[in-house]
Amino acid sequence: MPESWYSQDDDTVRVVGPSYTSNWWKEEQSRLDAKYRDDPGHFLIVIIAASDATQLINLIGDQELNPVNFTLGNFDPDIRSCPTRAAWRSIGILPQNLKYSDLFVRPIRKLYQDGIKVVCPDGRVRFGHPILSGWIADYMETLKIFGNAMNSCPVCQIP
Repeated sequence: MPESWYSQDDDTVRVVGPSYTSNWWKEEQSRLDAKYRDDPGHFLIVIIAASDATQLINLIGDQELNPVNFTLGNFDPDIRSCPTRAAWRSIGILPQNLKYSDLFVRPIRKLYQDGIKVVCPDGRVRFGHPILSGWIADYMETLKIFGNAMNSCPVCQIP
């Protein structure tokens, strides 16, 4: 569940740490709580995706592969950043033709609407709602994912 952290010296100064302390997470959780007011126990499963081109020069010539990896923002950042904890999983390969990229995101939207039954450590069954919160990629990968032209800005409208 989202938390709000404040400075020890001044309780009016907000401190943002792990992702579950962000305003975004708090707002999304509030939307879920409002939607399922009569049915408590709904929570966000925050998905963080990442991709980066991998060169296949030694295998099939001058080709590249774009694996998609993901982790959950619900994990503690120390666990997420430790390779031996295996918090990152590879889930697929970005298609070369990006008109099919929506096939990756569409099921997540449906799962967010319906929720997934999750058995929590306390034995209670709750409903998790997966949501794609971010995508980690370098500039070249961002251009590929969003279909922007080379040397353009992926944020603003100016080419």
